[in-house]
Amino acid sequence: KKRYDILQNIDKIIDDALVNNKFEVYYQPIYSFKKGGFNSAEALIRLNTKEFGFISPELFIPCAEKSGSINKIGEYVLDKVCEFIKSDDFKKLSLDYIEVNLSVVQCMQKNLKDVVINIIENHNIEPSKINLEITETAASYDSKILVENIEELVKSEISFSLDDYGTGYSNMERIASLPFSIIKLDKTFTSLKDNPKMNIIL
Repeated sequence: KKRYDILQNIDKIIDDALVNNKFEVYYQPIYSFKKGGFNSAEALIRLNTKEFGFISPELFIPCAEKSGSINKIGEYVLDKVCEFIKSDDFKKLSLDYIEVNLSVVQCMQKNLKDVVINIIENHNIEPSKINLEITETAASYDSKILVENIEELVKSEISFSLDDYGTGYSNMERIASLPFSIIKLDKTFTSLKDNPKMNIIL
């Protein structure tokens, strides 16, 4: 019933969260075996409402993509991340960069580069402190706009990551042709580590 009630009111909930700053950004630390410590973190958006309590991103993100409000949510997250990078807390943690997720809808926006660069410049931070992450599903889209957006942002010294690799059916040649700095293997690769065939694939 709770899920049904949320879905019936989701557009209103999202609009209210955007207007009244109810979204929160959390940071999941990423450990580097090469450096022997935490060198980056992934920004994760969360929504906790008075009426419905915690609402999972798996619930509100798809709805936001359908309504188009995902663009405003994406801008909000990037703005908060840049604000954090500018802070003393970020300097104390000695992190190299922060990963920010991009949805398929955002990737298809013709003005994506301008939006991202404007937010970064407003906070006067180095573009290399931002790593934009897209899923394998997004990367599999045969879109000229998506490719142009990635290439233009990489030229501006923003790096890209590919998430959930191994969950979709994307063409390996296409993924290899895109300028990804990081490829995140899906957890199924590790859950099958005792399978000799999986070791060959890895």
